[in-house]
Amino acid sequence: MGLGDRVKKIFGPKEPPAWMTAQENILKKQNENHEALVAETLARHQVMLSEEEEREASVTSPECGPEMEFEITVAASVARPSIKPGVIKCKARERSDIPAAVNLALGLPRGSKVKVYIRGVGPLLASFSDNALANGVQLDVELPPPSFQEVLDDLAELNPHLDKAAIGDRARFLQEGILEAVSDGGYSGSAMHKVVTFSEGGGRGKLRDWYLADEGIAELPESFGFLEFEGELQLDGNELTSLPESFGNIRVGTMLSVSRNKLTSLPKNFGKVTACSLSLYDNQISELPESWKDLKDGIESCCVYIHCNPVGEGLQTQFPGFKTEY
Repeated sequence: MGLGDRVKKIFGPKEPPAWMTAQENILKKQNENHEALVAETLARHQVMLSEEEEREASVTSPECGPEMEFEITVAASVARPSIKPGVIKCKARERSDIPAAVNLALGLPRGSKVKVYIRGVGPLLASFSDNALANGVQLDVELPPPSFQEVLDDLAELNPHLDKAAIGDRARFLQEGILEAVSDGGYSGSAMHKVVTFSEGGGRGKLRDWYLADEGIAELPESFGFLEFEGELQLDGNELTSLPESFGNIRVGTMLSVSRNKLTSLPKNFGKVTACSLSLYDNQISELPESWKDLKDGIESCCVYIHCNPVGEGLQTQFPGFKTEY
């Protein structure tokens, strides 16, 4: 029942108080503003999609000039399981959009934020002809962080027993355009709304949480460390004996938990991990990397749960400054 209906039920045919009419007008205006924001968000998305489709079409369209060849050099440091390091020979048109041509050649999702360079100069934008690049030009690329789907594919490849669809369903996303109810404190018994917007989200929205506890996971892919979570990441109760070197790059908004595994050590750059709190209890960790002392810069609450590990209670003396729990 809306505010107007409640007013009529309470006051009947009598004129409602001025303050209640004012409140109803405020809520009506908020709803109108909200609807306008939703329409603007959807319109902006449609424009972005149209622009991306146009750039992608330029790669193969005869209207974009003669066909030309170019080479992409993928360094080992940016390679992924689906994109091997080395030189890749590609074709496009002279007036093709360079990032779109590279995206298509590497099989990246439309709109991926790939950066293209030539002899360290760049990133290159616009077309090959706009940049005076001739047939056979050699380009270097800097790949964007892997998408959630790429990480999921890599995880399933390393752990064949996993049901990829079920594991993917255990992730939670914040979707652009989803309405989030914001309570007005109960004064009017209704709720205002806002629209969640992101500049990029890999098509599924921004990653919030991923619940991967007790799944028998024995190994995480290197791509896993490039994920960013608004909420929490749970990896408790698996069969992990180590973490990928990239794990130090991971960003978690609330709790990062890798408890009840079989970890014996941590990556060298583990001290760069960012989270609100960190749980590593009940593993087999016997030594810590030198970067551990930097962990307090990334752990918002400075609270690390590391009891039930051979590393011992001397940790507090060796690395002071933490609310370390045993």
